[in-house]
Amino acid sequence: MSEEILLFGALLLGHAFADSLLQPPGLSQGKRSSRASERWRSLAAHGAIHGFFVAVLLSPLLGLAELLAHALIDR
Repeated sequence: MSEEILLFGALLLGHAFADSLLQPPGLSQGKRSSRASERWRSLAAHGAIHGFFVAVLLSPLLGLAELLAHALIDR
């Protein structure tokens, strides 16, 4: 297998892991809260989980970009 395929698979597994096992019900509910502070705190925490996987696999700068992008997309 090529390195690109392995990297893609690792990113895909990390994404699935972060969206399921590492997102407890409280975090998921917080993303839909009517209180803006709770909603953004939950979105930031969820984005940080995703950003961590990207930072470890690629680079810290891309991890930060993933954190921001994922939080905004989930919003």
